[in-house]
Amino acid sequence: MTEKTKVSMTDLRDAYEWLCAAEHGSGDAAAYVSRATGKVLQSADEDLSGVEDEPLPGDIDDTAKFAVVPDRHGLDIGSHVAFDFARDHMPADAGAICDLFRGRGAYGRFKSFLARRGMLDAWHAYEDAAIDNALRRWCEDEGLVPV
Repeated sequence: MTEKTKVSMTDLRDAYEWLCAAEHGSGDAAAYVSRATGKVLQSADEDLSGVEDEPLPGDIDDTAKFAVVPDRHGLDIGSHVAFDFARDHMPADAGAICDLFRGRGAYGRFKSFLARRGMLDAWHAYEDAAIDNALRRWCEDEGLVPV
């Protein structure tokens, strides 16, 4: 039996956050995990971090060698996480929270609502845990071991 490759959760989470920040830019961004080493590689069309990207290997598109790190959409981190939070932490406000997610600007309205209720820190902790759990499941699906 072959030992699975370990990948740093810190590096993976950093790459995920970088991808989320890149969604708001004008260029393409991607992050990969080497299945051989567990190293996380990042690349963008434009400078997103002030740090020059390391050149990607020529075989970066070989899915047997590299796993593509998912962004928020790929991990399915969306409004359902907010609904789960409402159900778990604010059941009396669950209906009002669902209503906030109608139309553009939903997350802004949601966060303002949470701030007024003193629940913004609890939300951030809940969302962080949901992201970490989703990244761990992704690692398992890709045959990687999150450490």
